[in-house]
Amino acid sequence: MVSSISYKINQDAGHIMQEDRVQERDYVADYIDYVLKGDYTRAEKIVENMLQRMRWTMADVYLKLFSPAQVRIGEMWHADEIGIADEHAATQITLNHMARLRQDIKPSVTPRARALVTTAEGETHNVGPRMVADLLIADGWAVDYLGSNTPRQAVVSFLENRVIDLVLISATMKNSDIVSRLAEMVSAIHNLPTPPKILVGGTLFRENPELAQEVGADGTALDAVGAIHSARVLVAEKMGNVSLDQYLQVLGQRILALRQDTGWTQQQLANEAELDRTYISAVENGKQNVTFGAILKIAKAFHLPVETLIVNEDEITRM
Repeated sequence: MVSSISYKINQDAGHIMQEDRVQERDYVADYIDYVLKGDYTRAEKIVENMLQRMRWTMADVYLKLFSPAQVRIGEMWHADEIGIADEHAATQITLNHMARLRQDIKPSVTPRARALVTTAEGETHNVGPRMVADLLIADGWAVDYLGSNTPRQAVVSFLENRVIDLVLISATMKNSDIVSRLAEMVSAIHNLPTPPKILVGGTLFRENPELAQEVGADGTALDAVGAIHSARVLVAEKMGNVSLDQYLQVLGQRILALRQDTGWTQQQLANEAELDRTYISAVENGKQNVTFGAILKIAKAFHLPVETLIVNEDEITRM
């Protein structure tokens, strides 16, 4: 089942490595061509090929196929290369593929925590948050998914009647009204009697990282896998199962082992990852709260998929 493979390190997982990236780009281009032509069957065959022959995980398909395809299709629409109906039809095919993959997820009978996933009020793009919701389910979370453009007061009312540990809010459009409504939503959530942690993500925050702090969020994520990492860090201490210190210790041990296996000094890793040596030292010793951006740089330095550095709760409890 998907849930058993989504975030496990598998030496035979068939992740795309450096030498395969041209082939990966061809798959994305082919997928875009098929979905824009409305050819669901051929697009689906690409997905099946990645899962079965290339042994990709669901997370791989989401991040290496669906995500870049959606970005490119959005760019084509903005450049007037395709119409809005073409964009909507192509997006719906991808959502249908995601729905089929979601059927293979086995929800946890004992969820690690409960998350609510939605968008900012006025935001209509829903592929990104749907990806995050699916990957959280695969990661063992219970998830309430509200879709796009839910009024902020409706979100707050929903939270008043549920026990939610984490709220994830997606936004793509840099619109002053959307940003102000989002800030109001975050403020209202923080004012609840037992407020959940709040994580924001999406194109808006990738391009304007300072906005996360401005709207009052507790954290931000660069992509769907980054959301899983940030979600675990934000909720870990609240759940009482593991502490942030334990999480950082396991992550540091993993990075130390990878560096030693590669034969690098801390300075060499720092140079490859474009980080400071003292930062690398603090990370390896579990003394540095690591951003997802830093994890991404370190993974790229080792030429590994970023999932390799995402720590599971099971690994922490085995310490």
